[in-house]
Amino acid sequence: MESEQHGAPSNAALVIVDMQREFLSEEGMFRKPVDAERLLVPLEAMIAAARAASQPVVWVRSEYPLRADKPAPMRPPRPAGEAFAGVPMNDDHLASGHAGRPCCAPGSATAELLAPLKGLVREGDLLVTKERYSAFMGTDLDARLRARGVDRLLLCGVVANTCVRATAADAFFLGYAVTAISDCVGATSPRRLRDGLDAIARWYGDVRPSAAILTEARASLTGLGAGDSAIHYGVLSPALAATALARVRDEVNWRTMHHKGGVVPRGIAIQGTIAGGVEPIYRHPADEQPALAAWTPTADAIRREVSAFLDQPLNHALIQRYADGNSFINPHADKTLDVARGSAIVNLSLGATRTLLLRAKGGGPTLRIHLPHNSLFVLGWETNRGFVHGIRHDRRADSEKREDERVDGGERISLTMRTIATFRRLSDGRLFGQGARVKREEALDDAPPPADPLDEATAMLEGFGRENRDPDFDWEASYGAGFDALNFQILRDEADAAAEVDR
Repeated sequence: MESEQHGAPSNAALVIVDMQREFLSEEGMFRKPVDAERLLVPLEAMIAAARAASQPVVWVRSEYPLRADKPAPMRPPRPAGEAFAGVPMNDDHLASGHAGRPCCAPGSATAELLAPLKGLVREGDLLVTKERYSAFMGTDLDARLRARGVDRLLLCGVVANTCVRATAADAFFLGYAVTAISDCVGATSPRRLRDGLDAIARWYGDVRPSAAILTEARASLTGLGAGDSAIHYGVLSPALAATALARVRDEVNWRTMHHKGGVVPRGIAIQGTIAGGVEPIYRHPADEQPALAAWTPTADAIRREVSAFLDQPLNHALIQRYADGNSFINPHADKTLDVARGSAIVNLSLGATRTLLLRAKGGGPTLRIHLPHNSLFVLGWETNRGFVHGIRHDRRADSEKREDERVDGGERISLTMRTIATFRRLSDGRLFGQGARVKREEALDDAPPPADPLDEATAMLEGFGRENRDPDFDWEASYGAGFDALNFQILRDEADAAAEVDR
């Protein structure tokens, strides 16, 4: 993964504490290890963004010698000044280090970084080995940071209530501005995570989700999926981003969509560019869907800004409203019958952060991509061919969610925008273009009558199924001849009629 970043402060350093097998794997000392999967995606995004901004990346590892007694407490001097008065320094426990049973023993396998992170270490990164809970005591970390002009720390790692907290406290008293990245910090339980982050927020700095940092920096994480997908943060102009959720919610005429006889669990609207007596048409597995409407003002403003950002024309949007975490999308590949071949499919998120899951069609690990407010996920053509994506139910209690996941009452609106190459002539409803049987509008009047709609709908649905399952999907074989069917309501009607006969 690679990243680009604009306008980020160059005097910050990303400090990653104790992301080691001892704490994050079953082979380590914890009966219930810290959930590494939750941390990896935002942490990788933060690492890539730091590199793009030429910010130091600091890898801190613990190596605790075998010792019966804890080492004597060590703390930095308390500076003079009102900002430091009354702020608690690390207590004797946090100012010390581990003793007793082996933990991160020097040279042991469990002292190594977690495997997915080892490959992210680059030449020029700062490598720090500590024997205490704090990354500053007994190390040269402070001197190395000052030599690089660093005065702000973006703090990640484990565990929140011990090493991360101890490091934050010492950093504060050494004069650094401290920001703990909430979704990049872990602990062995929600309570311990809360305790650690609350202490940092109260005394030593602030606590913010990665989305806030990445959005302010307008960072981009590229190379996702098959390599042609990306997530871009802070895409919309500040004025538009500040009001877009409420304006889209109020301007759009929300409808329902039916799939397999049931109501899709989201509010739906379809908008597009209507010009020259034609409108773009996007077909996917739905019995029926709302009619396309002209762009509402805010949706059109978003389309224009996103189109300029990507340098790609966009003429169609499926706009979806998720009321809360109970709204979801099952894993699927986008159906590209009508999408201009080779173009990207883009999703602009407004409101509460949800997590997109991206997984290869043949199986394998799932990539979790956070979609915060004002982020743009770009799904490349090859990624869509080889991967499925979706958004799961989020049944966690609000108390277990980050602030960016609770914002706006958990409501989220997404605009999935496409470059459509199939069109419907408004005068007679006939289709032409890439996904139709007739490829050019001027040939419509001389074209043969449409094929049998039942046969067309059946063949189109079979093609959609293959695109959903097959990582080697042959677009030309499945879609090249084109189809004139608009939706699958005829299949639903046939099934209902057959069921009536059987009664």
